[in-house]
Amino acid sequence: MGYIREMARKPEFDRDDAVTAAADTFWEKGYAATSLDDLTGRLGIGRASLYNAFGDKRALLIEALSSYLDNGREVLRDALASRLTGREALALLIEGRASCNGRSGKGCLAVNVGVELNGTDQQIQHAIVGELERVEDTVLALIRRGQADGSIRAELDAAGAARAFMALIVGMQSMKRIGMPPDVIMGAARAQLAML
Repeated sequence: MGYIREMARKPEFDRDDAVTAAADTFWEKGYAATSLDDLTGRLGIGRASLYNAFGDKRALLIEALSSYLDNGREVLRDALASRLTGREALALLIEGRASCNGRSGKGCLAVNVGVELNGTDQQIQHAIVGELERVEDTVLALIRRGQADGSIRAELDAAGAARAFMALIVGMQSMKRIGMPPDVIMGAARAQLAML
């Protein structure tokens, strides 16, 4: 009998798929504008199932954002592990951020949430700031690699350039969100890369 009860409680959906669907909903509508009806409709579950599986809307956002940031870390690890020159690896990373994986008009989920919450949720803000610092550290490592392999000017202020690229990355995501043409965004990325 206990086994039957346990089976009845088991979610009838794939958690990873549900988290991805929730992330897409928050990404498209924003956190505040996303209603529980939006989430249950997108995930294909009832409110009780949503609460049982995830807690509340904020907890679901945190899980969705965590999954999104985990995927972003893979890109950073790949850039650092590549056998490309520092300049080539950095160009791939920056141009990838400029295209935002083809999600035109949505910008970056982390940047969108960070701007929307504007520091009102310290846990979420801390996670986003930490991730942006991780991106900046990766950019700095690639610049230094480029200086060591001769593909980036040795006299360049590496830390200052990494900070400028971080500002570019955040700015590009905002540009995407407000609907700037993709060629303008990519042009900004390539112009800054040309300064190396």
